[in-house]
Amino acid sequence: MLVELMVKRYQRVIKSAGVILLLAIFLFGIVAGYHFFDQGRAWEQVREGKFSAAAFFFHRGNYFFGGGAYDLEAAMRNYEWALRFENSSSEPILYQIGRLYFIKGDLRGAVKTFNEQLQADPTFMRSYYMRGLPYGYIGDYVQAAADFKKFIEWRPESWAAHNDLVWAYFLAGNYDAAENYARAGLLYNPKNPWLSNALGAILLNQKKYQEALLFLADAQNGFATMTENEWGQAYPGNNPEIYHRGLEATRQSVEDNIRLVEQALAR
Repeated sequence: MLVELMVKRYQRVIKSAGVILLLAIFLFGIVAGYHFFDQGRAWEQVREGKFSAAAFFFHRGNYFFGGGAYDLEAAMRNYEWALRFENSSSEPILYQIGRLYFIKGDLRGAVKTFNEQLQADPTFMRSYYMRGLPYGYIGDYVQAAADFKKFIEWRPESWAAHNDLVWAYFLAGNYDAAENYARAGLLYNPKNPWLSNALGAILLNQKKYQEALLFLADAQNGFATMTENEWGQAYPGNNPEIYHRGLEATRQSVEDNIRLVEQALAR
């Protein structure tokens, strides 16, 4: 309560960016406070007089959600604090909370929160992409596919959205649609290893072994030279400590698919 009252008080009276920075350092710690004000958007808000406590706690939550440190509980606390204030700068607070629910495995909670974000701001299209993921894990492949396609309408070059749409169709057993969207994604992102592996797996299931091997070779080459951080960039919000295991598991999935193709060709 004391911190909330202090922030509300300083929201009314602080005019100087330098004083705001000092307040941030005093209340929230040097590293996390500086992280917020080091962002170009934060300084812009200060200069334009649009600084808000909601924005401050939102960006501080982002710091703990992989922006400089990784502490999901601290991130959630800051996002919950952000919700207590007027969100005058329309920060996607609920979207970030939904991502946290998803990473923690609360799929229903994630869907509910992404719905709330879309109600608050229907133009924040990333909510569709993120909502598609828990729908897919729940097993609602129709809704997952609809969300991924909605996102692709907005961002047609997104390899990740194409890849996850392929994933939804593949799990639903609609291999033709999965193949079509994998090829469409590769038109925007030639030799993308994720899409190449997905298309190779689809062609394997369709018994198109020779063509499958070509795409799997692209995937193998792409992941062979990929660093752990590059792999992690495809999974924002995950703990960096899993990047090594994740990259190795991804490489192994490609190797497994290649082995299956080679076994089929040897029969």
